[in-house]
Amino acid sequence: YLSSPLFVGSELGEPLKVGVLKYCLNITEKDKAETPQAKDAMKKFEEKIKTIETTLKTCTDLTIRAYVLSADGLIPLSGASSVETYVQSRLDEGGDPRFTYIDDSTKREGRHPQYHSCHTFGHCNFPGHCTL
Repeated sequence: YLSSPLFVGSELGEPLKVGVLKYCLNITEKDKAETPQAKDAMKKFEEKIKTIETTLKTCTDLTIRAYVLSADGLIPLSGASSVETYVQSRLDEGGDPRFTYIDDSTKREGRHPQYHSCHTFGHCNFPGHCTL
């Protein structure tokens, strides 16, 4: 597959990367669409798509590990020079507490905290748990 970054504009007009679009693409010239070579290429493309779909459907009971290393350049809303922070990560599963990890025991001070913690989520599947 190919991938392309997805951007949105910030309030200041700066591009913010919000994700990655992964896709497969097959382009055939209109006047050559009925040739044996084009039909063979389309068949191979459809087989590739089916393989990707089958692979995603069989991805069950996975363990996802998110390694949280640091946060750089935090600016507290209050304007304070220091802030106490912790990390919370959640898989997009409609608020199920089994898929929320709150690491409030690893609190750090400052605008450039180092966490070095691992958030582990078990019994996951794709594509259901594809957003962290």
